[in-house]
Amino acid sequence: MDFSVKINLPSGKLVRIPELKNKDYFTILKFCENEDLEGLCNFYNFYLFDKIHSLDIIDKFYILLLVRMMYVDPELVLENENKQNLNYSIQNIIDNIDNTEFDFNKIYRDDKYILELGLPDSLYFNSLNDIFLSIIKNIEISDTKINFSNLKEEEKEEVLSYIPNSVFSILKKHIMVISSDLSGFVVINGSDEFGIKGVNLDIVSNGIITFLMSIFSTGLTSFFEMMYIFTGKLGFTAHDFLDLTPLDSKVLFNIYKKEQSEREEELKNREEV
Repeated sequence: MDFSVKINLPSGKLVRIPELKNKDYFTILKFCENEDLEGLCNFYNFYLFDKIHSLDIIDKFYILLLVRMMYVDPELVLENENKQNLNYSIQNIIDNIDNTEFDFNKIYRDDKYILELGLPDSLYFNSLNDIFLSIIKNIEISDTKINFSNLKEEEKEEVLSYIPNSVFSILKKHIMVISSDLSGFVVINGSDEFGIKGVNLDIVSNGIITFLMSIFSTGLTSFFEMMYIFTGKLGFTAHDFLDLTPLDSKVLFNIYKKEQSEREEELKNREEV
């Protein structure tokens, strides 16, 4: 049984999230290196969200922030207006989400149709049509209720192809309400004192997945350098290294560097005697 952490999501759901191992982080880094938003989103679904159902975009964002914080590094490195690097705690972003209202579940009626809409449930959108499909939770037609979360993408597309233009107007209106009400959704708080610009994200766009790519992208080169130290200097096999979390690797690497520094200092002192 693999280790996991139980967390309470903004939607009120209680879920467990597994560790992020180096083998999976390696895949994430490659998608980041290629700036492949769609591929990165698909991998997050494979790694996490195909096993945890009925999550909206904020829940998914929250989970991935915690994954980054717990298993990679609890801090981001931001560059201020003076080109200086500053550490910024991911916990600050978590706190901002916890203090924001995200209740956008609404029921709309239009002649034969009853629509239950909410926040998008996808991290990546290739078109406006993807956003439409992502905000629909249920459609009721002539006493037949269709749960969109139980449908495959092609089945959702087929249902959408039969609805009238008046329903599309409702979908567009709901998207505008989300975009307007969350236009001030602050991810990173700006600070004149430290020269940091604030970061706001648009929920109904690819803003969240782009931000996630930026904070998970710590560089393939540094990953390979770390892997070389573990396999070439510390006696780990590649399998052993890939089974660690990135944060575990960093802690062990720092212990190794400290020991090396102490040995070098001891050798230097001996030579001076």
